[in-house]
Amino acid sequence: MNIKVLLIINMSVMILMSLSGCGPSRPKDINEDYFFTEIFPHEKEFGIYPEVHIIYPVNEKIIFLLGNDEYVVSNEKKQNAYFFSSVDGGKIFKKQTLGNGYLENIHATDDGRNISLIKRVYYDSYNFKYQLLHSVDAGEHWTTFDFFDNKKLECAAFITADTGIVYVSEDPVGYDTQNLYKTTDGGISWEKVFVENSDKYYNCRYCLGQSLLALDKENNKILDLDIETMNYKFLDINIPKHLDIYSEIIMDPKTLNLYLILSGKETKEHGQEFLLYSISDHSMIPLPNPTYQVNVYGNFIGAIGEGGGVTKYHYSYDFGKKWQTETPKEWFTRGEAGMFGEGYLWIIAYAFRYSKGNPLMVRIP
Repeated sequence: MNIKVLLIINMSVMILMSLSGCGPSRPKDINEDYFFTEIFPHEKEFGIYPEVHIIYPVNEKIIFLLGNDEYVVSNEKKQNAYFFSSVDGGKIFKKQTLGNGYLENIHATDDGRNISLIKRVYYDSYNFKYQLLHSVDAGEHWTTFDFFDNKKLECAAFITADTGIVYVSEDPVGYDTQNLYKTTDGGISWEKVFVENSDKYYNCRYCLGQSLLALDKENNKILDLDIETMNYKFLDINIPKHLDIYSEIIMDPKTLNLYLILSGKETKEHGQEFLLYSISDHSMIPLPNPTYQVNVYGNFIGAIGEGGGVTKYHYSYDFGKKWQTETPKEWFTRGEAGMFGEGYLWIIAYAFRYSKGNPLMVRIP
């Protein structure tokens, strides 16, 4: 099941438990050493509820957030897209409104100075197009590329101010044809480039070292494409038949090693199995159950999970041999977290116990 679906289900259960008065009591393992930063007020106007849905840490200091007016009752065209940037680890954010639309994806290179955003822009309640936004100055100024009619932008990354690549699904009927386009002039012109079986890949992401990575649809290899030279190779993955890929490709920014979260079918005896799979040597280590999200940094592993109806943060300094677990200061949270390094964590608190809306909860080790 998709990680976002699981998180929504868990969040709904937490809300119902709280409203019914049968929510969990105060956990004993709460870490009070989190601080809060307000992102949005509770409600901008009736029917419009601004929310943060992507937290993207570049490092322990530079953090980007993507937000949108999530619930627009009358007209999707009123939905604004918001970009936030912080250079102090999340204490203060600069907010920008990037016009109508929904920000779907972000990739940043060059220590956060070179940013690519994918935005879905609505004509009406049912029809929309995609735009690519590019900044070379950490989000101070943006250039919009608007040539993506009848194309669904899946992934985009600029490795320099001039050189970038987009992976798109095209065909106005079913978006079932995938292609890659590259620019070397800052987005003025785009050229389709050939990659063997390019229509067989999904789950694209940019990897440090100017590579674009993508899983193949049969889940037995990964495309590793050098954006500068357009040379590519394939990385084999060997996943046992009783396990499924549960996550996007995870990259360790310290070692550049690649990982996946695997999950097995739930059993009465052991519940659902979660494993961290190494793409380089095909080894697997058990993860806390359940695990929704993981970051790896050398021998450190951080994992977001749930226990007893509340959010749990698990971490290990010896690559999974011993685990420590804590509950964030606000134990109801929403959406996916941002994690970096050895214990840095950013996650949206659901704010049952706090008066300010949409607070970002920050853990600094």
